[in-house]
Parts: sequence; structure tokens; C-alpha cells
Amino acid sequence: MANYGVTKIEFINEGFQAVLQSEGVHDLISDVTEQVCADANANYGGEGFKTNVILGGKAQRYIGFVYASDNESTIAESEDSALTRAIP
Repeated sequence: MANYGVTKIEFINEGFQAVLQSEGVHDLISDVTEQVCADANANYGGEGFKTNVILGGKAQRYIGFVYASDNESTIAESEDSALTRAIP
């Protein structure tokens, strides 16, 4: 692989962190998380899948979670992959 005269790439961590923690990224993660949740609930015909968006991880970025909140949604994922099938 040729380096085309590039000898060093310097990443400015504060800039990446500002992007990862921005309101726009939060909104995008929330939108995608809510859509996956809605699709998972539609896959089994209930409302047992819920969402949570947190600022966390090593990079301190927004992370979206969709999870089964009751026994019925747990069974729907286990037997029918209701949540797995909802992930694009």
C-alpha cells in the first residue's frame, strides 16, 4: 500500500469526542433505536421491547439498547427472533 507522501495522520481526540457526544448523534441513535424497537414489537405483536440510550463506553459516546422487558418478549426473541429480525 502506497502512502502517497503522508507520513503521519494526527487525530484530535477532542474533536471526535465532540462529534460523538453531539445532540445530532444522540438524535440519530435514538431514532434508529426506536425504529428497531418498533419493528421488534411489530414482529411479535406486543409492546414488551423497550429502549434506552446512554452516554457511555470507553469512547463516551451514545449507545442505544433495545431489550426485552417482559417474559412474552423474551419468549418472542428466543423462539421467533423478533428482535434479531428487526435489526437492519
